[in-house]
Amino acid sequence: MSSENVAVVGAGFAGMAAAALLARDGYDVTVLEKNDRPGGRAMVYETEGYTFDMGPSWYMMLEAFERFFAEFGKTPDDFYETVRLDPSYRVFFGDGDVVDVHADLDQNMALFNELEPGGAKKLQRFLDQSKYQYEVAIDDFIYREYESFRDILDLQLIVEGTKLRIFQSLDRFVRRFFSSVKARKLIEYSIAFVGGAPHISPAMYALLAHCDLNLGIWYPRGGYGSVMQAVYQLAEQQGATFRFDTDVQRVRVDGGVATGVTTSQDDIDADIVLNTVDYWHGEMNMLPERYRTYKQRY
Repeated sequence: MSSENVAVVGAGFAGMAAAALLARDGYDVTVLEKNDRPGGRAMVYETEGYTFDMGPSWYMMLEAFERFFAEFGKTPDDFYETVRLDPSYRVFFGDGDVVDVHADLDQNMALFNELEPGGAKKLQRFLDQSKYQYEVAIDDFIYREYESFRDILDLQLIVEGTKLRIFQSLDRFVRRFFSSVKARKLIEYSIAFVGGAPHISPAMYALLAHCDLNLGIWYPRGGYGSVMQAVYQLAEQQGATFRFDTDVQRVRVDGGVATGVTTSQDDIDADIVLNTVDYWHGEMNMLPERYRTYKQRY
């Protein structure tokens, strides 16, 4: 347990999830959000009886959500219902061709056979590699505890890291398997979710194909807003306090240590400041220049 108070900047998924975990562990948590509601990029817009997700809409990697809610002895089913989509999605190519990507892998194998000779076997080989990369990422990186810099330099971690092909582009990696432009586009499409492009993004993102074609695309009933509301509700249940319409303008720093924040309304002292806003904005607009990691040119 801790008596320290924490100012969390931003009520998006990162801020709300962190607030829930910190409040559970006994911290006095206040979440500061510039908008009038929670959600961040996952906010919901409602008008004339219609509800629109303003950000994410694909529900993938169910394991991540299950692990998070399990931290509180709960499951996603305690808050919302999910259904697997079939078809997962429809793709419109520039030449007018339209194809459906299905929940059933055999149907997708048939699709890839239509796109190029031996497409099904190539897809299976690629998905085997994609699944392997996913398991390495999950088991050896994402859920690993990093308590010191030495943990990052762990020899096994370095060896496993090379298997994620971080020094090869996704496009180059995909070309080893597929010759058809359309097949490559289908495989590389998921990179859009991390804001990248295949020719400059590392091949480790090939793991997204496993999430897409093996684990599937799901839909939370009520849209992503139901997921967002679940995390918000959980954070409040743990004791986190939310202040909306509160724009954090600056992180106050004294001697290299964050001491609080300045908002559009007041100054707030804090033992810990957790900034979950866009990284560029957090660095360039909220930190004193001497404490920024990068310069604007970077």
